[in-house]
This record gives sequence, structure tokens and C-alpha cells, in this order.
Amino acid sequence: MFRTAGFLIAAAIAMTACSSSDDEATPGTVTQTTATPATVATVTTPTTTVATVTTPPTTVAPTTAAPTTAAPTTVAPTTVPIEPLVIVVTNDDGIDAGGLAASVAALDSLSDVEIVVVAPAGNQSGSSDSTTDGEVAYADGETIDGTPGIAVTGTPADSVTVAIERLGLDPDLVVSGVNEGQNIGPFTELSGTVGAARTAARLGVPAIAASAGLAPEGVEPAWAVTAAFVVEFIESVRSDDGTLDLPVGVTSFNAPTCGDAGTIRGLVGVAVATEFPEGADPFATDCTSTVDAPGDDYGALSNGFATVADVGF
Repeated sequence: MFRTAGFLIAAAIAMTACSSSDDEATPGTVTQTTATPATVATVTTPTTTVATVTTPPTTVAPTTAAPTTAAPTTVAPTTVPIEPLVIVVTNDDGIDAGGLAASVAALDSLSDVEIVVVAPAGNQSGSSDSTTDGEVAYADGETIDGTPGIAVTGTPADSVTVAIERLGLDPDLVVSGVNEGQNIGPFTELSGTVGAARTAARLGVPAIAASAGLAPEGVEPAWAVTAAFVVEFIESVRSDDGTLDLPVGVTSFNAPTCGDAGTIRGLVGVAVATEFPEGADPFATDCTSTVDAPGDDYGALSNGFATVADVGF
């Protein structure tokens, strides 16, 4: 489900004892009288014989009550209502970038979800979490595949601020990306993709930053694979009532673009590299590598692993 851009702009403008007694009789005076004895004739009365009548005992037949069987009561199961999950999608490559469209398509596969696209009108790569001085303009826009959204004339951080503070959205989650190019190690601090996610977290909203490794010419970056990792993560932290069991913070996903040279070797949780090794190419990836147990996101991605890291805010 998507909210239309026009609706969002219009909504922004419109913002108890009882007792007993015994009765005592008064004795009376009895006068004794002496009677003169009289002579009484003796009369003999014949004895009357009374026949004894024997009544036979009455037998009462026992009454047998038929057993009563109560019909079982069926209780209908209680259905927990699902809360729609509101997700704001942004990026730093611009509203018409392929990675953003890949994110929207993947997120739309979730049940009971409402997606709102609010992204920069143009490419803002490398803008970190910078913001524009003064009021930022925004207008109707759409993604490369025609999904309506809001195009912001400003940075990725501006886009998140517009979504929450000016459009009055109350998202459960902000997803930034999928970016074209990995955001690992020192790149994390420069990334507008990560900057937008950090801005959301500072405004009290959990956020995800997603990036796909740079691809050779003619090869599409691993946008769909990276977005699939994000969707799988969201499903893993979603409760039965539809809400997210996810603290405020920034979770960053990076996936290598392997092209024809091998496949992604799995997803690993790692720390963010503080620096790149001297002379190393931070954009190079070998998906055919057999190196195990990488120490940080650079070591993992360069050896064909997708990574997930907490990058703070």
C-alpha cells in the first residue's frame, strides 16, 4: 500500500437488631369446695372389640432421572489485529534511482505494510547527515517504476526531516537505500544513505541503511539481493501484532555485487572497519574467495560476504 504524494502534502497543511421478651403469667387463687359424697349406681358397659386393620406398606417405585448431556461449547479463537507497518523509504541517489525502486518492490512483499517514498529530487551521494539552511522545498515525484512519492530539493537528511516534521508522518521504520556502492569502513561517515538513517534515529525512529557493492560496467548492482536481506531482517524482528521489536538505532546492510564471478557467500555480522588497509581497493570484491572469519565489514565484503553492522547514530 502506498500513500499518494498529494494526500501527504494536504495532510501536512491541515495538522439492620431484633429483641425478644418472655410473657410471665400471674398465678390465680383456687378456692377448695368440699362436695357431699353421692351414691352412684354401677353400670356395666359391654366391652367393644375393635378389629385391627393392617395396612399393607406402600412401595414407591424409585424414580430414575435420565442423564443430561450438555453440548460442548466451542470458543472461537481470538484473532490478534495486525497493525500496519508504516515505512518511509529514502536514499541519497535520488528518487528515480534503481536501488530505491528495488527497495520499494521488496518491502511491498511484506504483509500489512504502508510505504511512503520521500527522497531527494536528485543525486546527493556523499552528503552524510548534512542539512540545508532555511526551508526546504518539496513536490510530487515518483520512482523510476512509477511509484508516487515526494521529491525533496535537499539532502537525504532533509528528506527524512520533511517526512516526519513537515508531512507529519509517524513511521515505524525508515529504510534508506538501496545505495549504488558499498558503505563500509570510513565510507560510513561520508554516506548520505547512512546519514539519512542516522537522522531518522535521532528523531526517534529505527532505521536501516542498505547498500550494494559497485558493479562492473554492464552489470546491475545487487539491489534486489540487498533489499531481500532487509526484508528478511524486518520479518525476523516483527511481532505477531505487526509491530517491530527493534530499538532505535541504525542497522547497516552491505552486499557485494558478484556478477559472473561466484555468488554471495552468506550474511555475517561484523564491526565497521576503522580504516582500509594501505594500498587496498575498498571497492574490490572476490566472491570466489575461500577466506573465512573476516574481522570487519571491509574484510567480509571484499571476500564475498554480505554484512550487517550497527553503525550508531
